[in-house]
Amino acid sequence: MTGRAPEATGPGAEYLAGQRWFGAADRRVRSVVVECAENVVPGVDWLVLAVAFEDGGPLAHLQLFWDGSRDVAARPDVVAWLLPSLGAASAPVAALPGEQSNTSLVVGQDLIVKVFRRLTAERNPDAEAVRQLWEAGFRAVPEPLAESTRRIDVESLRPPAASAAGAAGGAAGAAAADGAAGEVDLAVARRFL
Repeated sequence: MTGRAPEATGPGAEYLAGQRWFGAADRRVRSVVVECAENVVPGVDWLVLAVAFEDGGPLAHLQLFWDGSRDVAARPDVVAWLLPSLGAASAPVAALPGEQSNTSLVVGQDLIVKVFRRLTAERNPDAEAVRQLWEAGFRAVPEPLAESTRRIDVESLRPPAASAAGAAGGAAGAAAADGAAGEVDLAVARRFL
């Protein structure tokens, strides 16, 4: 792992709270635990963080691309790791201002990459809806060009109530009982309209 990851107290929690995509500025962080750390490009680790809150609400699972002091999701080499089929390693990348729960990046002249910050056990509705609309022939949405997914322990991403209910039966329950990994959406690339 490169540098120090965000911590529960001090700069790490403060760093997260200062990011618009964190989406929990009104909640106090109790702990930040690194659940996954993988060096993906020289000097950058892909981190999955489990963030617990003092109010006892559900954990938030976030992804960061950490260079030891800050998130660097907008680096061309990180975008190339996320979506290798785009060949984006040499294309200019610029982060769009005003990000909400995701980070939107303009790659080259005609691509937009959306990096999902909150990871969930289910497919990301943004990625799924646009893909299904496009496949159904609806052309008023941007053309999906690539998706980035990873197999990770999806059970750790489920809220406790959903985990208990899933373990009781059904397909989700079978996956939970087996402790199976599942595909988690990390990012999507689309062509500008």
